Amino acid sequence: EIGADYKAQWANSSALVITVLDVYAPPTLYWCEPRVACVHEKCALCEGHLSRTPCVIQLSDSTLAYQLMNEGEAGCMHCPSPGVVDTIIDQWGKSSDTYPNTTGCPDCPTPLFNYMNRGLCQWSDNGGYRPPEIGKLQATIRTEAGLREVPSVLDPTNGIDKSGALQKPYLVDGFGYSPIKITSLVAADPDSGDSVFGNGDTITVRFSEDTNRANLPETNMTKALIDSLLVFSQSLGTNYEGIWVSRSELRITVLNSKDHQQPLMQQFFVTTRKEAGLRNFPAVSVATVVSGTDAGITYLDGEFGPSAIFIRYFRASSPEARSDVYNVGAAFSIQFSETTNRGGLPQTGVTKAQLDNLLGFSSDLRGDPHPLGLDYEGTWEDDDKRLVVRVTAVDPAEPKGPPPLSGGNFRVAIKASGDLRNVPPTSARTVIDDDSRAAKGVGGAQYLGMDCDCCRTCGTGCAVCGIYACDIPFGGTEEVCSSCCAGYAGEKDTCCRILSGNYGLLIYVMKVSPERIATSGKEELTIFGHGFDGIVSYNRVFVGGVECPIF
Repeated sequence: EIGADYKAQWANSSALVITVLDVYAPPTLYWCEPRVACVHEKCALCEGHLSRTPCVIQLSDSTLAYQLMNEGEAGCMHCPSPGVVDTIIDQWGKSSDTYPNTTGCPDCPTPLFNYMNRGLCQWSDNGGYRPPEIGKLQATIRTEAGLREVPSVLDPTNGIDKSGALQKPYLVDGFGYSPIKITSLVAADPDSGDSVFGNGDTITVRFSEDTNRANLPETNMTKALIDSLLVFSQSLGTNYEGIWVSRSELRITVLNSKDHQQPLMQQFFVTTRKEAGLRNFPAVSVATVVSGTDAGITYLDGEFGPSAIFIRYFRASSPEARSDVYNVGAAFSIQFSETTNRGGLPQTGVTKAQLDNLLGFSSDLRGDPHPLGLDYEGTWEDDDKRLVVRVTAVDPAEPKGPPPLSGGNFRVAIKASGDLRNVPPTSARTVIDDDSRAAKGVGGAQYLGMDCDCCRTCGTGCAVCGIYACDIPFGGTEEVCSSCCAGYAGEKDTCCRILSGNYGLLIYVMKVSPERIATSGKEELTIFGHGFDGIVSYNRVFVGGVECPIF
């Protein structure tokens, strides 16, 4: 039906315009597709219509539901726990709070036939009133009405072309604008196999409300069907498939990424085709067009795999050979394992505020945070693999003092807010801190990642900075001593976010003990001095032209 009351007027001899006067039929049934509700006898007036407290019954057969309704209280015996709890289904089509029968009839929701807002729930009379849906509503003509052509020479028409040349028409256009928007595009790598776009990756398109799915199948949507609905700003490859997770969520899985055009975070977007007929549900609006040129466009977010970026070293230095103390001009280099997107920061002139959004600093001696300086600026070098931070102002009264070079384990952290990713930016945001290991999940979600705090004490020998790390073996419960990079980059690649280096080029020896040793070797020599690197493995000692191991 098209409403409880309507009127018509002939615009001309071949066009009849029907105006709906009242879309609401006297309600005796209230349901949200595909659920059907029968009601108790308790009722109240709601916006001029009878409102009843429904209890939900899972039925797909509307006729049976009407029969249950007509049975009154007895019909609700078919509902779960009859006479105990009534479940209210709101205008969004979802079950809400429950009310004991003793509370009476609660306030009714927004008028349930509200296609401009949601259009999920409807009032219905015993005749099964539903909103007229675009692409589904058909009309026939009663032959007893005697409608004929002019001049009238044939039998009265029933509105069907008997020759078969014309198909029976369906309702087209819509009753108002489409409220549907794309609220998010989310990239994902279900198996965390790598950090780049490829086979098996998914993109989920979320719409602002339930849709008619453009009358496409719920599952096994082919590339051709997806392309009939969506236009991608960059190609996803030669083959992909889709599934409607819900009426408002479409998930696309890449089957063959060959010849893809690299969908990038914050650059890739989707446009809907008008001819696809994507509408709200029930379908009463005009076709949805979400254009890439519209203001407020939604870009791709998420990730096509975990970040594989780790910190090779965090090193202090000074351009002034005359000074060996922390002061203005001190530089801190953070060397990453691969080219980065710089977190969207400029190549040079990176401000303190921008750096603080990307980096965090702490130490064992002074806790978190431990300021790097009063002010500093950054420059990206080495093909955006290295970030050099130079101190431009210091505070002599800083209670935590300068960043310690040894013993204090001064650490740098990479924050999620910095949006540091690989190039092109397809991976997850890089996060390295006390709670998040570098390269966690690369090659599989079960991989714990790399321990970059290579100066923590645990087990035997793990206090040696830069070589060993604390790790918990798979299936184990206690920490053991292992290589910092075991399980990912190999022992030749050190992952350490502990500060090393020095604040000047003045390195001198104050004392050697013992002063004499046997030439046969295997003697321990203790060297006292200044300017040695805080990470033991970065120092080199030669005696008589022969390099000696350091303990």
